[in-house]
Formats: sequence, C-alpha cells, structure tokens
Amino acid sequence: MLLRTIFIENKEQQMLTAALLCSFSVPEAGRNFLAYSLNESLDDDNLRVYIALLFNEGGNYCLGALDSDEDGQLAIRVFSQILREAATGEHRESDVPYHLLDLNKQQLPPAAAADHRLLSTKKEWIAKLLSFQNSAQFGPAAEHLPTAIDDQQLDAALAQLDEQGDDRAEQEHHESTTTTGGCATQSLQPDAPAAEIRYSDAGPLPIPDEQQPSAEPQDEAWPFPGTDPEHFLQDVEASLMEFSNIANRLKQQKLQSQAQQQTLDSRESQLQEKERALEQKEEQLQQLQRQLDEARQSDSTVRAQQEARQGELDKREEALQQKTRELAEQFKKLNHAKDNFNNTLRSLNEVIRLNEDALPE
Repeated sequence: MLLRTIFIENKEQQMLTAALLCSFSVPEAGRNFLAYSLNESLDDDNLRVYIALLFNEGGNYCLGALDSDEDGQLAIRVFSQILREAATGEHRESDVPYHLLDLNKQQLPPAAAADHRLLSTKKEWIAKLLSFQNSAQFGPAAEHLPTAIDDQQLDAALAQLDEQGDDRAEQEHHESTTTTGGCATQSLQPDAPAAEIRYSDAGPLPIPDEQQPSAEPQDEAWPFPGTDPEHFLQDVEASLMEFSNIANRLKQQKLQSQAQQQTLDSRESQLQEKERALEQKEEQLQQLQRQLDEARQSDSTVRAQQEARQGELDKREEALQQKTRELAEQFKKLNHAKDNFNNTLRSLNEVIRLNEDALPE
C-alpha cells in the first residue's frame, strides 16, 4: 500500500514529512481525528505517534489542536480501539462507533506538531494498522469547523463567568444558612445523579437529568419564586461549566493564534530580509551593467580612434607607394641616360683611337 504523507512543522519551524497512519470520524461526538508519525523511535520496539483534531469545512480539511481533555481522551480511546482491532480483530460491546476516512485525494495544509497529542505505540501494531486500513470500513467526515478567536468574545465570556461565580456563591450562602430564632440551620439534600456528557463544537456540555426527584418546599426567603433552589443552582452550575469550557477553549485558541501570529511575523521578517537581499543583488547587477556599458562605450571610442589612425596610415602608405613608383620611374630614366652616356663615351673613345692611329708618327 502506498503510504500517504503530510507536512508537519517542528519547534524549530522546520517543515518535516510525516506518515499518515490513519484518520477516523466519531459521528456521535461530531469529531474527526488524524494520527501520524514522524518516524521517531523511542526504543527498538516503540514508536512515537501524534494525534490531531481534523476539521472539515465543506470538504476542505485542516489539522487543529486537541485543546479539550474530553476530545483528547476520546481520540486516544478510539485510536487504541483501532490498534486492537487491527492487531487482533477483536470487537467489544463497549467500543465507540467510528469509521475511517479516506484522505488520499485531499490536500492538508501544514500544521504544528507542538499542538498535537503524543502517544507511545509498538512498531508491530503500526505495521498491522497500515495493512488493516485496506479492509476497514470508510465513511464521510463529520462537519466540524474551528471556532474563530475573538478577544472581545473572550473578555465578555470571562466577565460573565466571574459574574455568574459571584451570583452562585451568594445563592449558595443564602440557601445553606437561614436564620430561625437566631439559630443557623443547614438544609441537606440527596446527591444528584451524574449529568450526561455530550459533545459539541464548544466542548463537552453537562445536560441536567430531567428525571430528578422533586425538591423540598421552597423557602419563603428564596428570591426566585416558582423555581426550585437545588434545580436552579444546578442550572447555574451547568451554565458556569459551559462558560468555563468556552473560556478555556478561547484562551487556548488565543494562545494558538498568538503562536501562529508569531510564526507569521517571523516568516514576514524572513521574507523582508530576502527582499532586501534581492534588492542589494539587483543594485549590484545594475552597477555591473553600468560598468559594462561604460566599458563598451570606451571600447567603441578606442575602436573609432584606431580606425581613424588606420585610415591615416593607409593614406601615408599610399603616398609612399606613389613616391616609390615615381622614384622607380626616375631611376629607370636615369639608367637609360647612363646607358646613353656610356654609349656616347665608347663612341667618342673609338673616334679618338682611330684619329690617333691616323696621325703620322
């Protein structure tokens, strides 16, 4: 089977290639999760595995942090269940319903490994898990969107949480101590049954049981007529827990947003440094181009001067050749005159010799 890879950023902001082990959805919780490995061996038998929350927005996927403890426990439980099924084929009645997700054609953006949960898993289980996915049941991903971070929402939630806490303390004090004839008496109520836990985008929300027994008659000093004090306080406590979960998630997401902003600022500063370096290189190239143009212009000037000098030399050479031709012609005439003079001398000598012979002794 071809192993799918994704890109993960470590603490040093280095982009690493991770092996996608499996991705699964828990429909009842409305959550998607993804497990991957960076091939980090703890020893000869154990391997480090990361688990992340998988967001789905209209078929577009991205990885997120497991900020909620309930989400982390659910992801670890189902992942352990998948490992057991892959290794032994065993199914239990207490198993959480799930199905695997097929992300072979999906492009996941890079994510930070520091936001994800760490597990130690045996290497042989991972090997069986990779072969298990071929025969496992696949299904659609739950629509799960990341909650946007807003500072004003966070401040408002924290302020409302503090206000609810003050009201709760005042109501508990009013309920637990009532003055009758100068003596303080405490009302004892039976323990309420455990609230059901359900999952939503805001985290686990406690839902009070509607089948609780009716409360004792209300105290006349109770400031909210028509409501049972115990049920009212339980509703307040549920609301406080809900606001507390929302506030914690907003805090975590704000920290995550700040970390992402720091990463973006660091990348922006790196890009600015690269831009400055490119500008310096461009300036150097322009300077070299100017020097080259000046050298070419100087070379053209020298070439023009050389051509002019060569023209002058050619003219002088032509003049010398003309004078040489003229001298050769004059030398030729001089030789002809010399020959005529020699002939004249020979003739004169012959005449003189004949005359001498003709004279009487």
